[in-house]
Amino acid sequence: IWAATNGSRCTANEARESICDNSEASRFRRGLARYVSVLNRSSALYACQTKMLAGKGCHAEHTITSAEVTRAFHLVLSRNLSYVGLTAFYNESVCLWHARFGRQLHSFEVQGPIEAVSSSEGHVDTLRQLGFDDIVDEKLFSMARKRFGMELHTHRARIAQCRAAVTRGERRLRSV
Repeated sequence: IWAATNGSRCTANEARESICDNSEASRFRRGLARYVSVLNRSSALYACQTKMLAGKGCHAEHTITSAEVTRAFHLVLSRNLSYVGLTAFYNESVCLWHARFGRQLHSFEVQGPIEAVSSSEGHVDTLRQLGFDDIVDEKLFSMARKRFGMELHTHRARIAQCRAAVTRGERRLRSV
């Protein structure tokens, strides 16, 4: 059943939930709700990061097993995974890479963080409002953040040098 409100095509359920106007936020929320529904029905919604560490595709129609979860948790904290970077800490991640593996820092690596990162927290809140709560990936991410923080601490001197170079490079880029 579809309802028409303000020129939008919405399901009756969306109309009841008052997400049926034609604003950008409502269109995003409706599209996201439909996307979540399709992925949820196919066991493709949850544990994206965990699935990828288990060798599966992010949205693969696969219900992650407890053994795969355990392996992913161990992997993220082990030295078998050479590097953990976080997009929310883009420049720090680039600097950590160089602190760990060397090589020259190139200007294209630090032209600034990915634009979508700043809005990703809002998307997480929207997903939670839609009933999406990915406990497995949230725990995995928490472990990755812990490892990332430990690695930043371990390599802090080289990262500080890199961050200074990044700051100098950002100033040059802005002045161009």
